[in-house]
Amino acid sequence: MLGTPDDDKRHIVFESGHHPPNDLTMKETLDWFDRYLGPVR
Repeated sequence: MLGTPDDDKRHIVFESGHHPPNDLTMKETLDWFDRYLGPVR
């Protein structure tokens, strides 16, 4: 409903308790930054 193409949508489920693991959250966040903002030079 946001108008985002299906290829850019992603639903990630971490098998954890109340808080997702920091290392997996950080990896997904950095991958997103690299994809949409470009890699760090």
